[in-house]
Amino acid sequence: MHCKKVLKAKYWCGLNNKQRVRTKNLYEELNTRESDALNTKLAEATMTLLKNDNHILPLKALDTLRIAEVSIGLKEENTFSKSVLNYAPVKHFGVEHDASKKEIDSLFVHLKNFNLILIQVNKSTLRPDKNFGVTNQSLSLIDSISKWKPTIATFFNNPYLLNALKWPSHLRSVIMAYEHSTFTQRAAADAVFGATKFVESNSMGIQKKNIEIIDSIANLGIKEKAYPGCQVVAIKDGKLFFQKSYGTYTYDSASPKITDQTVYDLASITKISSSCLALMKLKSENKFDYKKTLGYYLPEVTGSDKSDLVIEEVLTHQAGLMAWIPFYLKTIDKQGNYKPGIYDSKKSDKYPVMVAKDLYTAKWVADSMFSRILNSKIENKGKYLYSDLGYYFMQRIIEKLSSTPQEKYVEENIYKPMGLGLTYRPLENIN
Repeated sequence: MHCKKVLKAKYWCGLNNKQRVRTKNLYEELNTRESDALNTKLAEATMTLLKNDNHILPLKALDTLRIAEVSIGLKEENTFSKSVLNYAPVKHFGVEHDASKKEIDSLFVHLKNFNLILIQVNKSTLRPDKNFGVTNQSLSLIDSISKWKPTIATFFNNPYLLNALKWPSHLRSVIMAYEHSTFTQRAAADAVFGATKFVESNSMGIQKKNIEIIDSIANLGIKEKAYPGCQVVAIKDGKLFFQKSYGTYTYDSASPKITDQTVYDLASITKISSSCLALMKLKSENKFDYKKTLGYYLPEVTGSDKSDLVIEEVLTHQAGLMAWIPFYLKTIDKQGNYKPGIYDSKKSDKYPVMVAKDLYTAKWVADSMFSRILNSKIENKGKYLYSDLGYYFMQRIIEKLSSTPQEKYVEENIYKPMGLGLTYRPLENIN
């Protein structure tokens, strides 16, 4: 009788007339930008914070943390692994649910030097009789790590899996993400760091054709050899709606591809992201006044025509300083070869300053550069001319007032407290 009712219901729905599904462009039709936007919203809304001892989340004081991310289930990196890298330097480790004792032991050796562990549990099944595909070994691993180190665990699984944990009290924080999808992984990473959330562009009222223009411009630049590769990040109202990497590091066919973790030199932006921030910090502590002259802070400029330059005019490029000085020309001969005694391929007491990879310069070069700046012309004072030279003076003022090298001052007082991924000397500080 019940079977007859089911058949009748199907008949009413017209299922007796076989309809073929058109498979052409089926994926695109099912996975639209609108559906991605909805999935993103659903993922963010479903993140459940089950435990948060001492309000550890969102993570703070990132400069004090050495973070390891451990994927239990998948060995390779996934979207969660890559997303956390947007916020902090995080080292990835992965083990499968049936990992060998040797692999587990190796994991503990590697985790030794970290003071915070982000565990993600993934690659589960729908079978509750076998802990949804998560082995007892994996469950014991979660317990062991959380007893040993401060641990935040994110579960991309059925929530009933938590009943199988022996010592959930040892976990500092627990996020339930329910399923292992690109959307939930990204939302979980945002939840851990409390950072800018990724949203689909159409949810911000930005049309698809405008996004396609970004692609076309970026790819055209690569085609025309304006650059071998680039990153584009777009944020509106505090929400990240576009992030994409294009091309490669160099024009060499074997060059690595640009990724979201590629680090770029900020070049002249350093004036704003370092010097100006440092001066603002010193001003807030009543140690610096931009209405003063260079000579007020720097006795070494006394007697030169730079002594009476007002710092405000220097910072606004109206002090009459030259645009730049091509210092490098004094270090090479007419054939473009390095002059002897200026550079060396190895760092030493005589050549302590890194200029580029495997290239170091002599101690006296910095003083020689400063001497040339002091003796440079001043012309058209009061007229705007963008100049690099003023910031050599700013560095000296910052270091004198703080008794600290500028790179260390901004790192300790600005970058680390704010959790910014900025650094000087990237070849020394970044893998």
